[in-house]
Amino acid sequence: MITGIKFIAVLHSHILLFGTDHHNFLIARIGIIVISMIVVGFIRRSYL
Repeated sequence: MITGIKFIAVLHSHILLFGTDHHNFLIARIGIIVISMIVVGFIRRSYL
Protein backbone atom coordinates (compact mmCIF):
# COMPACT_ATOMS: atom_id res chain seq x y z
CA MET A 1 0.00 0.00 0.00
CA ILE A 2 2.89 2.37 0.83
CA THR A 3 4.48 1.65 -2.58
CA GLY A 4 1.16 2.51 -4.26
CA ILE A 5 1.03 5.87 -2.47
CA LYS A 6 4.65 6.56 -3.49
CA PHE A 7 3.83 5.62 -7.09
CA ILE A 8 0.86 8.04 -7.15
CA ALA A 9 3.08 10.78 -5.65
CA VAL A 10 5.70 10.21 -8.37
CA LEU A 11 2.96 10.25 -11.01
CA HIS A 12 1.64 13.58 -9.66
CA SER A 13 5.15 15.10 -9.81
CA HIS A 14 5.45 13.99 -13.46
CA ILE A 15 2.04 15.54 -14.21
CA LEU A 16 3.21 18.85 -12.68
CA LEU A 17 6.24 18.76 -15.01
CA PHE A 18 4.07 18.09 -18.07
CA GLY A 19 1.24 20.38 -16.91
CA THR A 20 2.11 23.01 -19.53
CA ASP A 21 1.09 20.71 -22.39
CA HIS A 22 -2.68 20.22 -22.65
CA HIS A 23 -2.47 16.84 -24.43
CA ASN A 24 -0.11 15.43 -21.81
CA PHE A 25 -2.36 16.81 -19.07
CA LEU A 26 -5.39 14.97 -20.47
CA ILE A 27 -3.38 11.73 -20.80
CA ALA A 28 -2.11 12.20 -17.24
CA ARG A 29 -5.66 12.70 -15.94
CA ILE A 30 -6.77 9.42 -17.56
CA GLY A 31 -3.62 7.74 -16.20
CA ILE A 32 -4.40 8.91 -12.64
CA ILE A 33 -7.95 7.53 -12.86
CA VAL A 34 -6.77 4.15 -14.21
CA ILE A 35 -3.86 3.79 -11.76
CA SER A 36 -5.98 4.86 -8.76
CA MET A 37 -8.58 2.23 -9.74
CA ILE A 38 -5.82 -0.43 -9.95
CA VAL A 39 -4.42 0.63 -6.56
CA VAL A 40 -7.90 0.47 -4.99
CA GLY A 41 -8.31 -3.01 -6.50
CA PHE A 42 -5.03 -4.17 -4.94
CA ILE A 43 -6.02 -2.71 -1.54
CA ARG A 44 -9.37 -4.52 -1.69
CA ARG A 45 -7.64 -7.80 -2.59
CA SER A 46 -5.16 -7.44 0.27
CA TYR A 47 -8.00 -6.90 2.77
CA LEU A 48 -9.98 -9.85 1.39
